[in-house]
Amino acid sequence: MMIRAFLMATIALSAPALAQDRADRVPMTIPPAADTKAISVQVTEGRRSMRGLSTTLRNARTAMHDGVDVDPDLLRQLADRGDGLAALRYVRILQGNPASTASDLAYYAGLAVQTGRGYLLDEMLEAMDRLDPETEPRDRINLYISALYPQAWAGNALALDAVYRFNGDGKLFGALSDRTRDRLLDEMRQIGDGRGQLGIAISLMEARAENRDSPFAEEGRARALLTEAAASSNHPGIIAAANTLLSTLEADGRTTE
Repeated sequence: MMIRAFLMATIALSAPALAQDRADRVPMTIPPAADTKAISVQVTEGRRSMRGLSTTLRNARTAMHDGVDVDPDLLRQLADRGDGLAALRYVRILQGNPASTASDLAYYAGLAVQTGRGYLLDEMLEAMDRLDPETEPRDRINLYISALYPQAWAGNALALDAVYRFNGDGKLFGALSDRTRDRLLDEMRQIGDGRGQLGIAISLMEARAENRDSPFAEEGRARALLTEAAASSNHPGIIAAANTLLSTLEADGRTTE
């Protein structure tokens, strides 16, 4: 059985009250605590004046602040000039347009998140999951990083999940550095629920499940993370999943001897 399916079955049995999550987006069905999801930081102040705007954009910005509907292209232009409210309004328009691209949704949601609208983080991440790492423009990837990392380092568990999820060979952010991995673990340990350690261990075991012909080079790290998750958490689902996966590692080790 694939590790992802096995984990989902384990958690379903051990924690029936868990909220549903997108299984294809995060290798984890246990949602983070509400207080850690709500953490948000403002990365940039965003536009606070009319300076540098054309007369058309000045009028559009005034109308926007007066609650008047503004042409989507003008909202996009304002967002591109650092207006976080315009970015928010433009994202809402994109969400209602079936022809909108994941790249535009992720990018303009990222602009909004940067200016303190952290409630768009989930929309940003959902769109980012649909991006192709090989074709996404580098300047947009840089924006995702600059919007996401400060949320993660502030302790937002969704952002921590995402930093790990989008780092790696062939992934959107590229290879995960040791420094970033260490900081991720430090932040996860400060949250203290074991969820992050479990998630990283699962991803390591999923990679192993897809390449069974090679030695499991990350077995020691996976085992240590699962042990830590089980010991540090008070969540029955996390404890049960970590202990069950530890047993799976033991059984797998015996069959390969």
